[in-house]
Amino acid sequence: MYTWRDIKTLNSLYTNINEYYDKTSAFIIIVNDDGTVYAIMVDNQNVLYQALQDDLNATEGEDEEEKADNLNEKLKKDYDKEVTNGNSDLERVFLKKFKDYGISLYKASNNSMENWDKLKLPDNTPNPEVEHQPCN
Repeated sequence: MYTWRDIKTLNSLYTNINEYYDKTSAFIIIVNDDGTVYAIMVDNQNVLYQALQDDLNATEGEDEEEKADNLNEKLKKDYDKEVTNGNSDLERVFLKKFKDYGISLYKASNNSMENWDKLKLPDNTPNPEVEHQPCN
């Protein structure tokens, strides 16, 4: 699943994309070891930028690189905790962590990657299940 640094990279891609390209061209795709394909895209770059800055400001470290390492490590622990508890719902961990970052998580719903679902958590639910909303 994505790291904090991946989200920062997405922000950089989105910010620096050439003016001749549609901003929806900025996305990052990963393939997990089980073959599951995910994509993340920016919905609101201002919100994303501010959330990343807030993370950096609230994290200990000598410089941005060390702070990013610390943020990655914290997220890794959250993922590991989910697996240790007998779950493998890393999607939920990701969506909880990045719900207010102005980004969306998508999952290919078949091997051909022709169909995608937008993944989200319902609001105000204590132990929410990930919802899949077909995109096409």
